[in-house]
Amino acid sequence: MRVLLWLLPFCAMLSACNLAWSERPMFSDAQRSMKTFKAGLWVGQDPVCSFDSALPKERWPKCASWFLVDANSIAAGKDAEPKDMPIPLLLAEGQPPIVQVLGKADENKPAYFFLALRAEDVAQPNEIAAVTLRWVACGTQSQGDAKKGTAGELVHFPGLDKDCHPLTVDALRAAALATPTKDEMHWAWVRSDDR
Repeated sequence: MRVLLWLLPFCAMLSACNLAWSERPMFSDAQRSMKTFKAGLWVGQDPVCSFDSALPKERWPKCASWFLVDANSIAAGKDAEPKDMPIPLLLAEGQPPIVQVLGKADENKPAYFFLALRAEDVAQPNEIAAVTLRWVACGTQSQGDAKKGTAGELVHFPGLDKDCHPLTVDALRAAALATPTKDEMHWAWVRSDDR
């Protein structure tokens, strides 16, 4: 699954995505981890998209996904609109660690989305250089009936309401642990500059 951060709010508005989200932050700055994402250029690890990441990103193939991290936020990203940047990130420790991503439900309302995180590489003390991430799901999709042309129903995880809002942090963490790992994304820091 390839979900672009800046497309998520539109996805949630249409109820087209099985994602947990909230109109208010679930984590505050007081819960922010001491760990930070290493500043610079990050690239998505995709086995079907091979290229030389040492080249300037303008010479990378279209299949390459990238973003720039600066000061606990995404400063730029492939196909991102500059008006949508920066995208604030808050990493909250716990089991599992969760990244809270600030987006928009519409032009005026903030919306928060959540990623379960597994740090793969800590380059310096408290500096993360590679991660495995997955969007926290709202629930599981039951099997539909193809013969009748009916889609499966979304069975919400406990503690998530009909709009996919987690009611508590514990419910959000439980949903993160219950989210299937098949759609995990692997990202790694490439270099400090954005060439």
